[in-house]
Formats: sequence, structure tokens, C-alpha cells
Amino acid sequence: MWWTRRVQSLQRVFQTQQYVRGRDVPRHAVRYEHGSRSMSGDVFVPGVSAPSGGKVKGFTLPVAKSLREVVKLPLMEKASAGEIKQIWSEHYKQHQTAMGDVLTPAELDALRANAVKYPMFVYPIKQSDRDGFYTLFAQWQGDHCFMTFLEEYKADPAAAQPWFILSLYPELVKTKMIALMRGEVFLKQMTLNEGKHVMKLARKFYLGDRAHVDLLHQFNRDSKHFSFDELARKC
Repeated sequence: MWWTRRVQSLQRVFQTQQYVRGRDVPRHAVRYEHGSRSMSGDVFVPGVSAPSGGKVKGFTLPVAKSLREVVKLPLMEKASAGEIKQIWSEHYKQHQTAMGDVLTPAELDALRANAVKYPMFVYPIKQSDRDGFYTLFAQWQGDHCFMTFLEEYKADPAAAQPWFILSLYPELVKTKMIALMRGEVFLKQMTLNEGKHVMKLARKFYLGDRAHVDLLHQFNRDSKHFSFDELARKC
């Protein structure tokens, strides 16, 4: 009972949030079907490749939230690591546009290292309200990963709108030995459940086994061996 009261009292560490719905983007998206030659087999995703030392022009980046914009950090720092994990988890169980996770310091270091080596990736996402897939293009900028609809990016990188933002927060590593991770969806573009799936996929690939990391490597540095079919099977 005392623990429940304690956790409830700590919920006030979160800042009051305004839900951002984003602009209305058609959700027909890119449909991926096994056997399709448009984005399957060993054909590299067109318009995104940066092989042989080339660079991909980044899309317009929205402003990602700092941890201080999400929580009242001085108040959170008074809680124990266990309490922070609990209130972070409980808060995002009912959140309308965002989700949260907790990383160990070792996981944070590994994820950051892979994000530096492999800053770009694509995620085929099964639509939760209909058949078919759409594809997100993801790009890491420091501790934030910005994702947009691949076809928007290919049409005009500078005008591509954010669909999902994944943020890493290392502020509590030294004092609490934990790092926080937060994902935010723009609901006109994708559903909350699709966002939760994207966050799991990002963790699986950037903190995954050799087979998952190999796909990151192939996409960023060895495009002739990248297989969208293999990626789709792992998503």
C-alpha cells in the first residue's frame, strides 16, 4: 500500500503535456508484398542509398523534447532508480501519443555506438487497421531518431514531415544507473500501436544480435547485399 501511494505521489514529476496531432497525411502509404520487385529481394530501396561514401540529405528535423520538457528533473532525481522505472512505466501505459522504456548504461552505450555507425535505416510497418505495409525512413541525430514516411522523404527530403521521434535520455546514468527512452507518434500519420511496434523494432535492431546488426551495416555501408525481404521477415 505504501509503495502504491509513493508511486502515485511521484507521478507529479511529469510536465503537463500538450498532445501534438500533426498534419493530416494520407495513410495509403507504401504497400510491401512478398515477391514485389519494387522493394524486395536484393534491390536496394531507391532514393535512400548512400553507398560508396555518399551521404543522404537529411529531412527537415522537428524539435525533439528534452528530458526537462518531459519531466520535472530535480523532483525525479529525488526518487530511487526502482521508483523511476515504475513511474516511467505507469505513466506511459495510459499516454495517448507516447511510450517509454528504460535502458541499462551498457544498453545505452551499445545503442548509441550503433546509431553513430549506422545512422539511417528503414522499417516496414504492418498497418494496424488494414492489410499491407508502409515504410518509415529513420535517421539518427545525436540522441534522437527522426522517422518519416519513405515516399515523402524520396519526393522531397526537406519537406518530409515527422511521423515518429525516438529519444534517448542519459541524464540519470551517473546517479541512478539507468537511461530513459521515449517514443512519440504523430497520430494523423500513424497509430499508437504502430508507434509502439516501431520502438520495439528500433531496440531489436540497434541492440540486437548479429543478424539484426548486419542488416544495419548492409543498409548503410554495403547496399548491394541489403535484402528488403530479409528485413521484412525480421519486422
